[in-house]
Amino acid sequence: MTNLKTPTLDALKQFLHPLGYRKKAGLFSRELKDVVHLVEVQGSRHSTSAQAVFTVNLGIFVPELVYPDVREATKPSIPGGHWMQRLGVLCPENQDLWWKPETPEQALEAADDILNRLRLFGIPVLEALPNAVSLVELWKSGRSPGLTERQRAKFLVALGQV
Repeated sequence: MTNLKTPTLDALKQFLHPLGYRKKAGLFSRELKDVVHLVEVQGSRHSTSAQAVFTVNLGIFVPELVYPDVREATKPSIPGGHWMQRLGVLCPENQDLWWKPETPEQALEAADDILNRLRLFGIPVLEALPNAVSLVELWKSGRSPGLTERQRAKFLVALGQV
C-alpha cells in the first residue's frame, strides 16, 4: 500500500521550502539567528498498513539552551525543543488533531487540511516567535507551551533573565 503520509510530507515540503525550511524524514527545520523553527509530522503506533495515523507538531529549539559540551551533537527536535505545540491546539478547535487517512484520496484531503491549518494558524505563531528574545518575553508572561513551570524558570535563568 502507498505510504499515506507522503501527500502530507510532499505538500509541506512544497509550502515550507520557500520559507527556508529543510526536510529530513518527517521533520522540517528552519534556522534563524538564534532559534530553529520546527514542523514535524509525527506518526502514531496505531498506524497500520491500511490506515496512517499522524499529527503535526510545531516547535522552537534554542541552541544556546543546550549544554555547551553537547551543543554540536544535539540536533534540533520537538522533544528537545524549548517551545512546542500541536497544530490542532493552535486552531479554532483548540484540541489535539490526528489525521487517519485510509485511501490515497483521504491522504490528499488530509494534506490539504494540514496545509491550510499550518498556513492559517501554525506558521503565524512561529513567525511571532522569531528569536530567543521573543521566547523570553513569552516565558516572562508565564506562558510556556510544551514546558513545565520548572523548565520555563530554568531557561529564563540560563538566558540571564532572572
